[in-house]
Amino acid sequence: MGIYKVFVFLFLLISGPAFAGICPAGPAGTLDTVLLMNGSKIAGVVGDTSNHHFKVTYLKKSGKSKTISLEEDLVFSILYKDGHEQVVYQQDTATGNYFTAEETRFFIYGEQDAEKNYHCPGVVISSFAIGVGGAYLGSFLSFIPPFAYSGLLLIPKIKIKYKTVSNPVYLNYDTYVLGYEKVGRRKKLFRSLISGISGMAIGFAGFQLLLPN
Repeated sequence: MGIYKVFVFLFLLISGPAFAGICPAGPAGTLDTVLLMNGSKIAGVVGDTSNHHFKVTYLKKSGKSKTISLEEDLVFSILYKDGHEQVVYQQDTATGNYFTAEETRFFIYGEQDAEKNYHCPGVVISSFAIGVGGAYLGSFLSFIPPFAYSGLLLIPKIKIKYKTVSNPVYLNYDTYVLGYEKVGRRKKLFRSLISGISGMAIGFAGFQLLLPN
């Protein structure tokens, strides 16, 4: 049970930034669009914007409306349906906002491109194989190979393939590369852990059948 809790904690820690704030979008041009700092977008109607919070009402897939409250530091900008954009983000080194608004916009572009186009099939395959091999240890030590390998994946730079970039001009901006690498590393780590643990589970089952004693 303890290992299960650790895995769930890591899952939430790694995947949280990617899934936070992703909501269904409505018809283009009929709704306001909230661009979040993690690159996600929310299409809906922006209401109360007081007390450093933004209330947004959007339609769920079921057709029912839902209102959520977003903290100001989660929002980069709001594009209103009339075409006017309100940039909420402000550069402030005291709060950790070191980039200018323009630099941050390209950082978000990098996040979006990596989230949409970055894939790492080689990592998935190798992590699965290492997980199967780790299962041979048949004890708590079996968790070491897949977790250690996932950690090592954070060291190399993320290779940005030209075809995964929505606009080649973006590569001229350092913050775009930083945003792309941030999401790329998270995806590599998350998928490596999932694949490695899956391989370990299958390895355990296989060794139980092949080596019952």
